[in-house]
Amino acid sequence: MYCYHCGKEVKTDKAFSKKRYIDASKAKGDVSLSFVCPRCGHLVSLGASEDDVKALSRASHAQVQRANNAFARGMWMVSVGVIAGVISFLFFLLSRKDEGGVKVIKTEQAQFWVCVILGISCIVLLAVGGYFAISGALKRHKYLSLLKDIANGIFVQ
Repeated sequence: MYCYHCGKEVKTDKAFSKKRYIDASKAKGDVSLSFVCPRCGHLVSLGASEDDVKALSRASHAQVQRANNAFARGMWMVSVGVIAGVISFLFFLLSRKDEGGVKVIKTEQAQFWVCVILGISCIVLLAVGGYFAISGALKRHKYLSLLKDIANGIFVQ
Protein backbone atom coordinates (compact mmCIF):
# COMPACT_ATOMS: atom_id res chain seq x y z
CA MET A 1 0.00 0.00 0.00
CA TYR A 2 1.40 3.40 -1.02
CA CYS A 3 0.66 6.82 0.44
CA TYR A 4 -1.07 9.01 -2.16
CA HIS A 5 0.51 12.18 -0.82
CA CYS A 6 4.22 11.35 -0.48
CA GLY A 7 4.57 7.98 -2.28
CA LYS A 8 5.97 6.08 0.72
CA GLU A 9 5.16 2.41 0.85
CA VAL A 10 3.09 1.73 3.98
CA LYS A 11 3.72 -1.78 5.26
CA THR A 12 0.33 -3.03 6.40
CA ASP A 13 1.74 -5.70 8.73
CA LYS A 14 3.77 -3.07 10.61
CA ALA A 15 0.79 -0.73 10.66
CA PHE A 16 -1.34 -3.42 12.30
CA SER A 17 1.33 -4.16 14.89
CA LYS A 18 1.77 -0.49 15.83
CA LYS A 19 -1.96 0.31 15.82
CA ARG A 20 -1.62 2.88 13.04
CA TYR A 21 -4.91 2.03 11.45
CA ILE A 22 -8.53 2.97 11.88
CA ASP A 23 -10.73 -0.07 12.45
CA ALA A 24 -13.85 -0.01 10.28
CA SER A 25 -15.85 -2.10 12.76
CA LYS A 26 -15.55 0.54 15.50
CA ALA A 27 -16.29 3.49 13.24
CA LYS A 28 -19.76 4.84 12.58
CA GLY A 29 -21.05 4.86 9.05
CA ASP A 30 -19.52 3.46 5.87
CA VAL A 31 -15.75 3.58 6.49
CA SER A 32 -13.14 1.26 5.00
CA LEU A 33 -9.89 0.22 6.63
CA SER A 34 -7.45 3.14 6.60
CA PHE A 35 -3.81 3.63 7.57
CA VAL A 36 -1.82 6.68 8.64
CA CYS A 37 1.33 7.32 6.61
CA PRO A 38 4.39 7.28 8.91
CA ARG A 39 6.20 9.91 6.83
CA CYS A 40 3.60 12.60 6.13
CA GLY A 41 0.71 11.65 8.43
CA HIS A 42 -1.97 11.57 5.72
CA LEU A 43 -4.74 9.01 5.81
CA VAL A 44 -4.35 6.18 3.28
CA SER A 45 -7.40 4.00 2.63
CA LEU A 46 -8.03 0.93 0.55
CA GLY A 47 -9.44 1.68 -2.88
CA ALA A 48 -8.33 4.67 -4.85
CA SER A 49 -10.11 7.37 -6.76
CA GLU A 50 -8.72 8.77 -9.99
CA ASP A 51 -7.39 11.86 -8.20
CA ASP A 52 -5.60 9.67 -5.66
CA VAL A 53 -3.92 7.68 -8.42
CA LYS A 54 -2.81 10.91 -10.14
CA ALA A 55 -1.38 12.18 -6.86
CA LEU A 56 0.41 8.85 -6.37
CA SER A 57 1.81 9.11 -9.89
CA ARG A 58 3.21 12.59 -9.15
CA ALA A 59 4.68 11.35 -5.87
CA SER A 60 6.20 8.34 -7.65
CA HIS A 61 7.87 10.58 -10.22
CA ALA A 62 9.36 12.60 -7.36
CA GLN A 63 10.58 9.38 -5.72
CA VAL A 64 12.20 8.28 -9.00
CA GLN A 65 14.02 11.62 -9.16
CA ARG A 66 15.22 11.19 -5.55
CA ALA A 67 16.38 7.66 -6.38
CA ASN A 68 18.31 8.94 -9.41
CA ASN A 69 19.97 11.55 -7.20
CA ALA A 70 20.89 8.93 -4.59
CA PHE A 71 22.33 6.65 -7.28
CA ALA A 72 24.38 9.49 -8.75
CA ARG A 73 25.63 10.47 -5.29
CA GLY A 74 26.62 6.87 -4.60
CA MET A 75 28.46 6.47 -7.89
CA TRP A 76 30.30 9.75 -7.24
CA MET A 77 31.44 8.44 -3.85
CA VAL A 78 32.53 5.12 -5.36
CA SER A 79 34.54 6.95 -8.05
CA VAL A 80 36.28 9.18 -5.52
CA GLY A 81 36.90 6.12 -3.31
CA VAL A 82 38.60 4.27 -6.16
CA ILE A 83 40.77 7.30 -6.91
CA ALA A 84 41.68 7.59 -3.20
CA GLY A 85 42.55 3.87 -3.18
CA VAL A 86 44.90 4.22 -6.14
CA ILE A 87 46.61 7.25 -4.61
CA SER A 88 46.85 5.40 -1.28
CA PHE A 89 48.58 2.49 -3.02
CA LEU A 90 51.05 4.88 -4.67
CA PHE A 91 51.88 6.45 -1.30
CA PHE A 92 52.31 2.95 0.13
CA LEU A 93 54.89 2.24 -2.56
CA LEU A 94 56.62 5.53 -1.72
CA SER A 95 56.77 4.64 1.99
CA ARG A 96 58.87 1.53 1.32
CA LYS A 97 62.64 2.09 1.50
CA ASP A 98 65.51 -0.14 0.47
CA GLU A 99 67.70 -1.28 3.39
CA GLY A 100 70.36 -3.79 2.47
CA GLY A 101 68.52 -5.11 -0.57
CA VAL A 102 65.26 -5.60 1.37
CA LYS A 103 62.22 -3.29 1.07
CA VAL A 104 61.11 -2.12 4.52
CA ILE A 105 58.03 -0.03 5.37
CA LYS A 106 59.02 3.08 7.31
CA THR A 107 56.11 4.05 9.57
CA GLU A 108 57.75 7.27 10.73
CA GLN A 109 57.57 8.79 7.24
CA ALA A 110 54.76 11.08 6.14
CA GLN A 111 54.11 8.97 3.03
CA PHE A 112 53.01 6.04 5.20
CA TRP A 113 50.52 8.11 7.19
CA VAL A 114 49.11 9.67 4.02
CA CYS A 115 48.67 6.11 2.74
CA VAL A 116 46.81 5.10 5.91
CA ILE A 117 44.51 8.15 5.89
CA LEU A 118 43.71 7.74 2.19
CA GLY A 119 43.12 4.01 2.67
CA ILE A 120 40.62 4.63 5.47
CA SER A 121 38.84 7.30 3.43
CA CYS A 122 38.79 4.91 0.45
CA ILE A 123 37.07 2.21 2.50
CA VAL A 124 34.52 4.64 3.94
CA LEU A 125 33.73 6.20 0.56
CA LEU A 126 33.35 2.80 -1.11
CA ALA A 127 31.03 1.51 1.63
CA VAL A 128 28.80 4.60 1.83
CA GLY A 129 28.80 5.08 -1.94
CA GLY A 130 27.92 1.44 -2.52
CA TYR A 131 25.03 1.74 -0.08
CA PHE A 132 23.67 4.87 -1.79
CA ALA A 133 24.09 3.41 -5.28
CA ILE A 134 22.38 0.11 -4.43
CA SER A 135 19.53 1.69 -2.45
CA GLY A 136 18.97 4.28 -5.20
CA ALA A 137 18.86 1.61 -7.89
CA LEU A 138 16.41 -0.53 -5.90
CA LYS A 139 14.18 2.45 -5.12
CA ARG A 140 14.21 3.55 -8.77
CA HIS A 141 13.23 0.03 -9.89
CA LYS A 142 10.37 -0.15 -7.37
CA TYR A 143 8.85 3.20 -8.32
CA LEU A 144 9.33 2.73 -12.07
CA SER A 145 7.43 -0.57 -11.85
CA LEU A 146 4.71 1.23 -9.85
CA LEU A 147 4.48 3.91 -12.55
CA LYS A 148 4.28 1.20 -15.21
CA ASP A 149 1.40 -0.44 -13.31
CA ILE A 150 -0.39 2.91 -13.05
CA ALA A 151 0.12 3.62 -16.75
CA ASN A 152 -1.16 0.17 -17.75
CA GLY A 153 -4.20 0.55 -15.50
CA ILE A 154 -3.47 -2.53 -13.39
CA PHE A 155 -2.58 -0.73 -10.15
CA VAL A 156 -4.71 -1.85 -7.21
CA GLN A 157 -4.20 -0.43 -3.74
